[in-house]
Amino acid sequence: MTKIIIVSGPVIVENDKVMLNQHGDDSFWKFCGERVEDSEINLKEVLKREVAEEMGIKIKIFSQETFFVHMEKVIEG
Repeated sequence: MTKIIIVSGPVIVENDKVMLNQHGDDSFWKFCGERVEDSEINLKEVLKREVAEEMGIKIKIFSQETFFVHMEKVIEG
């Protein structure tokens, strides 16, 4: 069985540095973003909301390109 999870989040670059944050149940540095609920179809609005919630900032989207990344997690056992 395959479970598909859609997540939306930005890659914020300023002065040749990438912005990461720590939040949630672990101490890993990661891009901000969140799982998209079934009723949410505007991924850009989701990522703006998540940046505001997680990092306390408002962003403007300069690039209209959308990037999709597909990853699979293999659980053995």
